[in-house]
Amino acid sequence: MLRIDLSPYWVRRCRREGYRRVQSGKFSNQYTHRAIDKDPIAQARSVFGEVGFAQWHGLDPNIAVDWEDRARDWDIDLGGWLIDIKSIKDVYRLLCWSVAKNSIWDRKNFHILFLMKVCDDGVCLIGRQSWIGKQQFFENKLVADGGNPRGLDPGTWYIDQKDLWFTDHFEEFIACRASSHTTG
Repeated sequence: MLRIDLSPYWVRRCRREGYRRVQSGKFSNQYTHRAIDKDPIAQARSVFGEVGFAQWHGLDPNIAVDWEDRARDWDIDLGGWLIDIKSIKDVYRLLCWSVAKNSIWDRKNFHILFLMKVCDDGVCLIGRQSWIGKQQFFENKLVADGGNPRGLDPGTWYIDQKDLWFTDHFEEFIACRASSHTTG
């Protein structure tokens, strides 16, 4: 597992951003679920993953991460590949797409879903298998039924991390500058 330790500066900035996002109300909309829009810790955890991913790729988080609430469908632009970072607690295993967002899946403009495991102290972890193309996620997703897996709302789309693509291949994939940016 790859470990990225955010500096104290980035931990503080991400935590402030979590509180700012909650206070702004910008993330309070019909597509949030489980009151995550009111949870500054969950919002900070999301930003930890984005900053960790940016640092992993040698990007300046000041530029790569959206600190201005721009309405975009992706978190990181990596050479034209639009990456939607899904940050979860380090003890979890599922890359999830909220049931509240199922209806807008086709309208969301991104190419890759990337799973970042984060700890509340700013440690980011990237597992052996961590990513999948948008279309492949849709084609291979499982749908929670309310009882299994435990804790997911019925209708939530998910894939276990063991079914994601190997992290080792991510760099090779990104390096292949296909003009269409397809993941098929």
